Amino acid sequence: MSTREAYNQKMEKSLRRPTVGKAQAKSCEADTRISHSKNTEAIQQWITVTKHKLKELGENSDGA
Repeated sequence: MSTREAYNQKMEKSLRRPTVGKAQAKSCEADTRISHSKNTEAIQQWITVTKHKLKELGENSDGA
């Protein structure tokens, strides 16, 4: 396995972690749930952008 493949696997694994946080948020009090929801939305946006960038990097480096 190349270093690039290992790094991509590590990043993809870390991008799956927020789903655990979503499950935990369901059992919180209302105020905490609202705060957690806002944080989760921000994290989800970051994940989307990061996945897109990883895809671009993979496409660009395949030709190199």
